[in-house]
Amino acid sequence: MRVGFLLFLVLPLIATAETAYVTDTLRLGLHQAADTSDRAFRTLESGQEMDIISRDRNYASVRLPDGAQGYVKAAYLVFDKPAKLIVAELQASHEALQQELEATRATFASPAAAIAMLEQQAAEKDSVLENNASRIAELAAEVD
Repeated sequence: MRVGFLLFLVLPLIATAETAYVTDTLRLGLHQAADTSDRAFRTLESGQEMDIISRDRNYASVRLPDGAQGYVKAAYLVFDKPAKLIVAELQASHEALQQELEATRATFASPAAAIAMLEQQAAEKDSVLENNASRIAELAAEVD
């Protein structure tokens, strides 16, 4: 009886399970104090580029592209570009290539239509020439 009651309590929990993912978003504080013991004066997001001025085992002195300088925990610094940035760059590149492709298609649409029209006209002229050649051959046969 107890087992049945426990199953009755646990079954709804199993049925409502959701899929979740660990975030790759990190917020890192930029500090004035070399040991980062003070309150962060700025928050850095995942993928923030920075120059390392100096570094020890625990902390790094860094300079941001806008010139801001401070200290961060060195354990959170990596030299490989985060996947989030790589994906964003690839998406931007993909969009740019899509726009370039559409522009190229638009550029060649008019000449392609002109070429198709000229090919049709050439086929019609070939047909007229063949008919004329046949008629000339018939007339030449009649004359002989």
